[in-house]
Amino acid sequence: MSFFRLLAPLALLLLSSCSAVLGPIVSESRSVSRVGNVGRTLTVGRALSFDSRAGGTRTIAFPPGTYVLEAEDASYWYFRAPAPLQFSELSTENWMPRAQLGGLMIAKGPNPFPGGGYIDGSSSSKILVWKLGPELSALEGRAWRKNF
Repeated sequence: MSFFRLLAPLALLLLSSCSAVLGPIVSESRSVSRVGNVGRTLTVGRALSFDSRAGGTRTIAFPPGTYVLEAEDASYWYFRAPAPLQFSELSTENWMPRAQLGGLMIAKGPNPFPGGGYIDGSSSSKILVWKLGPELSALEGRAWRKNF
C-alpha cells in the first residue's frame, strides 16, 4: 500500500507535465519556400477561434475571408490571412488582445497536427505559434474549405 502512496504523486506530476507538452501554444521557426501565384486559396466563412485548453486563458482567432497560398515546406502549405490574426491572453482578470500578420497552415497529408497558426519570421521562415489538431479538421467544410 505504501508503494501506491509514493506512486500516486509521481503519476500526477507526470500527467501535469504531459498536458503542458501537449498544449497548442508553441514558437517553432519553420524554413519555407515562397510559391508563385498558383491559385490555391482557402476560405474561412466565419472567424475561427480556438482556446489554449489550459483553462482557456489564451485564444487565437483567424479572421473570415480568403486566405492565399504564400509559402510551403515539406509538410505544410501556408495561407496568408486577409487581416491580422487576433491573440488574447487573460492576465490579472483582464483580456490583453494583440494582432499580428500571419495565417493558417494546412498539412499536405496525414499529420498529428493538421494545421496551425503562424506569424511571419524572416523572408524564408514562418513561426508556428499555435498547433491545431482534430478540432480544425472537424470544421473543414462547415467553417472553412480548401479551394483546390
